Parts: sequence; C-alpha cells; structure tokens
Amino acid sequence: MTFLKDRLAGALKAAGAAPPPFFCCSPMQRTTTQLEVAGMAGPLKLPLEETQVPLLRDLCEPFGPETARTWHLHPSKVSILNKRWPDKLEEAVRATRTLLDLRGDFEAELSGLLLHEAGATSLLHDGRREPGVFGCLAVMLPASYAGGELVVTATGPVLRSEERDTSSKSKSCFWAAFYTDCEHELRPATGTRLTLVYNLRATNQPVPRLPPSAVGVVLAVAEEWATAVATPGSAGHPPCVCAVLERGLQGINDPNDQHHYSYTAATLKHGVARLKPDDQAVIEVLLDACQAGAELDVCLVALTRTVAVRLYSETELAYEVLNYPEPDIENGSWQASKCVPLVGSAPAPAGGTLALPPACVVASSDFLSRMQPNGHGDKFRTKERTRACALQHPGREDELA
Repeated sequence: MTFLKDRLAGALKAAGAAPPPFFCCSPMQRTTTQLEVAGMAGPLKLPLEETQVPLLRDLCEPFGPETARTWHLHPSKVSILNKRWPDKLEEAVRATRTLLDLRGDFEAELSGLLLHEAGATSLLHDGRREPGVFGCLAVMLPASYAGGELVVTATGPVLRSEERDTSSKSKSCFWAAFYTDCEHELRPATGTRLTLVYNLRATNQPVPRLPPSAVGVVLAVAEEWATAVATPGSAGHPPCVCAVLERGLQGINDPNDQHHYSYTAATLKHGVARLKPDDQAVIEVLLDACQAGAELDVCLVALTRTVAVRLYSETELAYEVLNYPEPDIENGSWQASKCVPLVGSAPAPAGGTLALPPACVVASSDFLSRMQPNGHGDKFRTKERTRACALQHPGREDELA
C-alpha cells in the first residue's frame, strides 16, 4: 500500500497546478521555403498556385480512409532547397523540447508532404505506431486561406483541448508539435494548403510519453487498489486512506499570521464551499477520477491526531515523543469523524469514528513537523484536529464495521 499511497500523494500534491503540456506551436519568423518535387518541372511556388494542385495530387496517395481530399507525398520525392532550413527546423525542435519539457535525445525525421484541398478535414499523423516515435512536428507552409484551425486534444479521464488559428500565413511558415497519443484535427479551410510532417523519434530510452494528469494517476491508483483488494491473500491494503488538506493549516502555529485560517469540524457541514482554492482543486481531482470510473468513496472528515509527549520545560515547551524516537513523528493514533460524504458512503457511521493507523494517512513531512503539542503538564496527550479527504474503497466496506 505504501507505493500506491505515495503515488496518490504525488497526484494530489500536483492538484491545482498547471497540467503537463501536450501541444506547442509558433510561427517561423523570416523563413522562406522552396520545395522541389520529383516528377514536377521546376520548384513549387508558395503559396501554391491552383494550376499546380492537380499535378501535385497525381504524384500523391490518399492519406488514410478518414481524410478525404488530403493527399500524402512520400518523403523521398521531396527536396527542400532552402540552405537555412536545417537550422530553422532545429530551432523548432529545441522549442518543442523546452515547451513540452522533454527529456532525452530525439530527432525530427521527414514523414512526407501533405496536400490539403479546400474544404478538407485533415489529420497530420495517421496514428500508426512506429518504434521510438512519440510525437508529430508539422510545418504548415505559406498559403492563402481562411479557417483551417488546428485542434489538439489530450485524451484521458479528463479531456484537454487546445486550438490554434493557422490562417493568414501567406508569407511565413507555422509549426506545431504534439504527442502522437493525442487526438487532433485540422479543420476545413477555404484554400489549398501544404504541410511538411516530421516524426519525432527518440534516439535513446525511455521514449517520452504524454505525462498523465493528476486525475489519470488517481484513476490508475484506484484500479490497482481494487485489483489488490480483490486478490485472495493480499495484505497491507487498508480499506481507507485519508489525505490531509494542508492549505487550511497555513499559519496554524502562528496566531499572528494574518493568513491564519484553520479548518474545523464546525465548518465541516459546509462541505467543499469553505475550502481554500488549492484544497478545492484536490477534491475536484478526486471527484473527476470518480466520474471517470474510479471505484472510490470520497468524503470530508475531521481528522484527529493524538500523540503522547513528556514536557521537559514548560517555558521552552521542549518535549519528546513517548514510546517511539524522533523523527518518527507521524506515529501516534489518528481518528476520522464527522464524515460528510461527497461520493458513495462514509467510512464511519454517522456520529462514529474510524481509527486509522499512520500508514493510512497521506500528509507531507512539512505538515507533520508543524503538528506541535498544545497542552501543559508533566505528561499529556495532544490532539491536533484538521479536515482531511478520506478515500474508501467500496469493496472493503465490510472491514469498516
């Protein structure tokens, strides 16, 4: 369970942050492009003249059954005459590496030239899997048209789409790069267009893949959790995990902090509405994962931590944790109560409590270090109460009774 809990903690920590990039694009400034096509007399004139369209089409093959009026020319028949083109292409590759936050070495290899006739809905990549290929880099050549927006969608539990206008680029090139795992569409335009398409191929391992979103990670964790729970003889998979909503604890040890605002059980009945935006983002990730099929019950709970300590000096409040040494401060007993279900059932009956071993609680070391004693006396027990999100797998309800 530790491995799954750590992955869950990482996904929830990323909640609210910008999702991983999957698409990037940019104009190619001050770039002139001349193409020579085997079988045609002289270089292609850009923007493409209508008289050249049927001649070029006769040298091409249809580009897949779902892309009518889109034609593909084999890369062996295409020559780029611009001597500065390799440098311009390398600039686009470097920008792609930066904007998509890619690691490892990769190269752009020409896959072919695409001819998009007026009114065609086109693809830039046919979806075929080739060893090492993880992305597509498309360079749209100078053309005069309207429309033709490029739409790229990152598939997964939560769809994310980006749309870019590629029109009115009659004197310049425009490049776009995206993972081949994404869905994409080049919408119809009023004129004929040409696109140089490159495969982005990794030259070493591992091959880059579209990073999963926080929702995707939670969904994968839930699936692995369900499989582990259903496996006979499996052990170490508790029925409930609590993820501490830590944004509501900022300044909890400094009453003079003007941003001090601690979640309390009294505000629990208001549900998600009273959470800080970052904590709301955590809940949204969990709810989106459930909507995408994660078999989890999600609820808000008041989470209480009880720790036994011995006070050395009442003035300095120096203390030690009894029965276990520092820095194992996460030990102690935890209890979930006052459950407010958001999806499914609560992990504890109404008015009851659920005892949780430390291994069931997802909390950062920074949060645990701020959980300080708040009592007086030679020996005492300190209770720290906050609100947490409880994740309960429905298949283990019988173990919560």
